[in-house]
Amino acid sequence: MKKLKKYIWKRIIEDIENSDDEKIQNNVKAFKNKKELIDFVKFYSEFGFDDMKRVSSMAYLIRKKKYHYAQGRLLGDKTKAMPNKVYKKLIKYVGENIGIKQKLALEFEGIQGSRGEDTVRIKVEDIDFEKHTVRIKNRKRNRWYKIPLNQKLEKDLQSFILKNLSKIEEHNGFVFFSENFKQKRKHLSEKYLKTLVYNSLQELGLNKVYAKSHDGRNLYLYSQHSLRGHAGTRIAEKTNYNIKKVQELLNHEPNSASTTLLYLERDVEKDLKGII
Repeated sequence: MKKLKKYIWKRIIEDIENSDDEKIQNNVKAFKNKKELIDFVKFYSEFGFDDMKRVSSMAYLIRKKKYHYAQGRLLGDKTKAMPNKVYKKLIKYVGENIGIKQKLALEFEGIQGSRGEDTVRIKVEDIDFEKHTVRIKNRKRNRWYKIPLNQKLEKDLQSFILKNLSKIEEHNGFVFFSENFKQKRKHLSEKYLKTLVYNSLQELGLNKVYAKSHDGRNLYLYSQHSLRGHAGTRIAEKTNYNIKKVQELLNHEPNSASTTLLYLERDVEKDLKGII
């Protein structure tokens, strides 16, 4: 139980520190140090949802996230990597019905394996078309890493950037710029991409419910984060499940093999053929 709580607190604190919500960030700045934030999370994670609504948005977020992560662990982290056939149908649908920019953003996650919050902040200056690489800032760990660019994706990105260069420059160089003038940010939001994936999968009838949330909502098997799992699975299959290569793509810690394995889509019957 202590290990589960420690895991939950760690994930909640990471979510709070990486939140795009201005109110949440102001609350974080109010703490003198990390210990105060940790103590706050530990204290308010013991309250119920109704109590949280009367306290603050941050306290409510803590309780909500606690349930989410506890539920995920108890169910065996069933939200999983997006299978290739689902991924292809999703990308095709978004490209034909939503837009090339959105399609490329989802492909960037599904091929390069970056997190949604990092994908939307990619700038033209981060892409080296001469060396065929892209540098990505891992905001979860607050560090940069560089990986090779997929050849086809690189070509499509280059074409998109050339066609939309003036708009990109107007939006501080963000490749996946936002044209929603009601928002201060110059790039697409991660929340927008999450909703886009959810709505598209619903429209295609390609998602499945695996549990219920604290307020009775359906929890679906595939989400935007499943695109990252798709990227990891793709590299795993190409390298005969070389976990080190998958970790390099996903920018996981070298000692986090158990976490990396959660991202992979496995076909046990196929894996065992020719072995048993």
